[in-house]
Amino acid sequence: MQKILVANENIKQNLSICNYLSIDKSLDISSITDTASICRAYFEINPNVFILDSSCNKISYTDILDKISDTPNEKQKRNTLITLDKLNDNLKLVNMSKVYQVFPKPLNLSEIYSTINLMKDKQNTKYLSQEEIYSLFLNLNLSLNSKGTHYLVCAVLQWYYNPISIRSLDNIFNFIASQYDVSKMSVRSAVRRTINSIPLSNLDHIKDPFLKKLTNSELLTPKTFLNIITKYFREKKK
Repeated sequence: MQKILVANENIKQNLSICNYLSIDKSLDISSITDTASICRAYFEINPNVFILDSSCNKISYTDILDKISDTPNEKQKRNTLITLDKLNDNLKLVNMSKVYQVFPKPLNLSEIYSTINLMKDKQNTKYLSQEEIYSLFLNLNLSLNSKGTHYLVCAVLQWYYNPISIRSLDNIFNFIASQYDVSKMSVRSAVRRTINSIPLSNLDHIKDPFLKKLTNSELLTPKTFLNIITKYFREKKK
């Protein structure tokens, strides 16, 4: 059973979302319209998916996100869907790691439901840490202090957790650019330089069959690299 918490001061909108989602009996849906009590409700329910509206009056939705991200465990949970009255509100969400996706109004409830199902698949994926990725990159003789390596770690995490149906290099480069406050082109260039710096002819110590594919690739593109690394970690965590 997947727990859903809908937080929206607008009773009509709140009810509309809840009624649409209630068709799926595998969802345990709770709702709240008193924004002053949202944080308490969040920690009591501990939802898998938190649907938060941006037009809160008593406390801003950004403050709510800050309060529920107060513990290391919660900071790692990218479990929040934001419903926005204004598209430019999206600018306030840069670097908010709990936000999985943003939905402008008028809401497409079918899209919200589809996203919840994608999140379910992601939440069932075994945890992958940055430390595990850095350790592998060290084994590939990559410089761990370069910007490109940091970008690649971020890219691997996005590629690993996001379902195949919504994977996109452009989306990932845009995400990394927003996290590091740089341009998408600079991210793309740094990632390509870092991948090209891997000494493919000097990886005889690599025995894993998935990682061996790195040395067999005539042209190691970012997409090929991410596919190989992701398959390696998924196989490792079976």
